[in-house]
Amino acid sequence: MERKIEATGSIEVFANNSGTITIRQESMMGEEDLVIIQPTQVELVIKWLREVAEEIQNTDIEEDEEA
Repeated sequence: MERKIEATGSIEVFANNSGTITIRQESMMGEEDLVIIQPTQVELVIKWLREVAEEIQNTDIEEDEEA
């Protein structure tokens, strides 16, 4: 199944023949960045992504309150 966000800097997630998972993002300049992880690392990466997203959201709120 193809999982892809179509936009500037589109993101695609897919399984490789080697049993790993690739996250590919195309930059505005047409270059690609790849992140390759093991299936056993998925839950940890999701946890980290959620933590970072929460940090960003909290930072935005604190900055808005100071203004």
